[in-house]
Amino acid sequence: MKNHSKSIICVNVICLIILVFSSLCYADDQNIFLIMTIDYPPYSFLLEDGKVGGFCSEILIETLNAMNIKNYEIQIVPWARGIRSLEVGKLNGLCPMQKSAKRETFTWFPEEPLLIAQYVFFIHKDNKDVLAYHSLDDLREKVIGIVRGFKYPEALWALKKKNNFDEVSKTEQNYRKLAAKRVDYVCDTYVTGMYYIRKLGLEKQIMVLPADAPIDSFNVYIGFSKKRVQQVFVKKFSEQIRELKSREAYHKRYELYYGVKK
Repeated sequence: MKNHSKSIICVNVICLIILVFSSLCYADDQNIFLIMTIDYPPYSFLLEDGKVGGFCSEILIETLNAMNIKNYEIQIVPWARGIRSLEVGKLNGLCPMQKSAKRETFTWFPEEPLLIAQYVFFIHKDNKDVLAYHSLDDLREKVIGIVRGFKYPEALWALKKKNNFDEVSKTEQNYRKLAAKRVDYVCDTYVTGMYYIRKLGLEKQIMVLPADAPIDSFNVYIGFSKKRVQQVFVKKFSEQIRELKSREAYHKRYELYYGVKK
């Protein structure tokens, strides 16, 4: 009788462990670990076969596979839809993201970021002797191209009342406007800007504005929904990312996408 009771207890414990582990990741009936990202090369973009590629997407796929999470889906959506879906718990994760006080109210951020990025300014080469960036005063009453819904350095928003911020829905539009001299500056991460300049064949028209230092450096994360993912899963994910970043393959992939050694 005692052995029978012990067997029942053992089975119950095993079932409980399985149930808890499952709940770490999934919160819908279909048991799909849903991640949304944006069309933001070279971080993430849609491939010709309909799959999602890019540096961050490949890192996510490799990490999820290492954690034995096979039933996942990565979708490309507009940023505004992605951040709303994350807030209300319609997806498990959103990438790429930056931390903010508001986002942390509904998002778990891993301790380990996917990478570190830098914001810089891009200008038309015809204005290289006219435009500068040594301080915020150089930007006053200039037209600065930004993407609607994206998070930018706080210092930039301090100029909002005295600047004409030209907002677009897609990053590519900023560089077309800059080439046509419809904006003075485009604020973007260095790697994204260089990607679009090469893609659009604008190397002879657009350049990175030399500066004493980047406008800002920041960590790039995948953010997890507090309504769908438990914190213990986020900790395990962070540990796996840290281990992955110690490998040579991570550094080679970084160099492949960003053109610089990590």
